[in-house]
Amino acid sequence: MRVNIQDIKYDLLKISEPFDGVLWEDNTADGVVKLFNAYLNDLREVRNIASFEVEYTRKETSYTFDVNVTLAPGRSAKKLKIHVGIYQSKWPFKKAA
Repeated sequence: MRVNIQDIKYDLLKISEPFDGVLWEDNTADGVVKLFNAYLNDLREVRNIASFEVEYTRKETSYTFDVNVTLAPGRSAKKLKIHVGIYQSKWPFKKAA
């Protein structure tokens, strides 16, 4: 049974949801990438997708994950964009003396 690209996007959004607004400037998004890779590897093992690639870029207020998913061999990859916000403190940062 094949999986729909919209179902994959929904699942990736649900995977990234607990990290939205929790990631901060000094940490990386490697935890989210590991979860995305685990989920997509599971899909590939049961032959629902042919291949995938996960990349991310850090912007001022968020990480943007570019997920390329090829649903069947010989087909073009579909690109999904998932945005995960970085924690923004409302209080000014004070350095310890």
